[in-house]
Amino acid sequence: METSTQERRDSFSQQLIYQYTRLHSATAFRLLELLPGDNWSLPPDYEAVSYAWGNTDKKVAAICDGDRLMISLGLQDALTQMRYSDRSRLLWVDAVCIDQMNIEERGQQVSNMRSIYAGAQSVLVWLGTDVDGQGECAITALNEIAASCLCQVASKGPTEVPKLKSKDELWDLLPEQILNNLHCDDPKTWASMSWLFSRPWLSRLWVIQEVHSNREVQMLCGSTQVSWDVVALGASYILRHSKIYLQWGFSESYYANAYYMRRRYWLERVTLASLLNWGRSFDASDPLDRVYALMGMPPFSRMQYPKAADYSLSKVDLYTDIAAWCIRKTQNLRILYYSQHLQDDGGFPSWVPQWDRKARYEAIEDFLTKLRWRSTSDTKLRVEIEDSSRILRLTGVIFDVVQSQISLGQTTWSPCQVSGDHPVLEFWAKQQSNPTMYPTGEPSLDAFSFVLTAGLDHSLRKASDNSARFKSNFTAYLNQLLEVSGYDSRLYGPLKDSGGVDWFNYETLVRRKCHNRSLLFTEKGYLGLGPDCQAGDLVCLIFGSEVPFILRPANGYYQLVGDAYVHGIMEGEGMPSNGNRSAQETQFELH
Repeated sequence: METSTQERRDSFSQQLIYQYTRLHSATAFRLLELLPGDNWSLPPDYEAVSYAWGNTDKKVAAICDGDRLMISLGLQDALTQMRYSDRSRLLWVDAVCIDQMNIEERGQQVSNMRSIYAGAQSVLVWLGTDVDGQGECAITALNEIAASCLCQVASKGPTEVPKLKSKDELWDLLPEQILNNLHCDDPKTWASMSWLFSRPWLSRLWVIQEVHSNREVQMLCGSTQVSWDVVALGASYILRHSKIYLQWGFSESYYANAYYMRRRYWLERVTLASLLNWGRSFDASDPLDRVYALMGMPPFSRMQYPKAADYSLSKVDLYTDIAAWCIRKTQNLRILYYSQHLQDDGGFPSWVPQWDRKARYEAIEDFLTKLRWRSTSDTKLRVEIEDSSRILRLTGVIFDVVQSQISLGQTTWSPCQVSGDHPVLEFWAKQQSNPTMYPTGEPSLDAFSFVLTAGLDHSLRKASDNSARFKSNFTAYLNQLLEVSGYDSRLYGPLKDSGGVDWFNYETLVRRKCHNRSLLFTEKGYLGLGPDCQAGDLVCLIFGSEVPFILRPANGYYQLVGDAYVHGIMEGEGMPSNGNRSAQETQFELH
């Protein structure tokens, strides 16, 4: 903090005229050191601070240019720790360096945020004060884990911590097996690491851009400092070895956030829609920041989004503009995968994702899946968008009608805890008593096994490409359910597999894909995995889309309910060009 300009001028005018000192020899001479002036065409060297704002209700006063400036207690802790005792330090801190009450300035500065962090000598991340030495203990352990990882995989990449900043994908540096003989391998240290990865900074949306903009990033917890690359490598190590995060209580921490935040390879390639959806799992106080906090990331640059941050906009105007821009720019409908509305939307367009709401379920197809479905074959997108009325017009065909659905919610899928109304067991029991054939000609139980994983195997590739292995895994999973539920072994004896199967990976994928979704049954006898829908909703194939959508007729227009996997029509089988003569071209006006 500095004195005011007037105070500096007054002080200068009161200073005495310069007094020369005697030269110490006849050959000595003086030099003039010209100090920096007011030419700010290039900013001076500075460091940018990244921190979690925390509770802004309780504030303390700091002196800035001779006046009182109120700052949060958390920021006071950070500045106290970062302050040098013998010299000044030039920092950029958003809460101080941006006039937060000036909406126009906020928008301008937010648009420049990436260049501000990129232009800094380094980024200083403040995790908060240390508590009972847990931060120091965790950082010591993370340094040991990083050194051990680099030692074991020396042939795959850098062998020194400072060189980690050049590595875009830290996963490549991880050993396949858990490290042995670590000094930090004890309950107290793992608990300290879990505490460190629970710091609020790791849950804050803004910090993604802040640490991605600069490769010189240091993290401070109390007085202990560590490289961001070391912390992210430790998080990657924990994520890779499930035994660690399951045994030592990491499930409630943000260690996975640290891995993905540092995963530059992914962040450079992810789509804008997927990036915005991923951002839903982070915290932001202003709904507009769900977009603005990510505007400096590569997907926005690739898409060339033309508008600057504007905090005078409403949430619905900003989110609608982003959705419309994505559709027009990409000429696809992938942004619609993330529109997951509840029934209390209060007039919000059904086709526009509400980024300030947590994602309720995974998209049927996203950036991580290793395939692209072709439910509408090679048709081209035909789209009209009325910006003023927020209407989206699409063309496609109505394939089927939802007859009934089973809401899965947060069903416990683990074979270790089986409820009496487990949907998989219920379907199996019905097929045992009355086996049916699916419209594609395969047993309905086989079709059901694909529906539960949205047609994917555990590597997120097309399950039918290795259907024998996939069915064996489903069989093993079903056996686990039946055994735990107490069914007579003679009922499921014929299902038993000879071995080499992986029911656990199948069950893990089922939990991911079925979470908060519904099993849907159609009038034509098809099975699907979709959003929470109701009888009478339509299974639609929208030209240019990769997956089916569920639409709901409403007073002469349609509402988007969500995306769906419907077994047997994901490769274009439901299109008129593939023999479905009952499918008639229809225009859908989505509100």
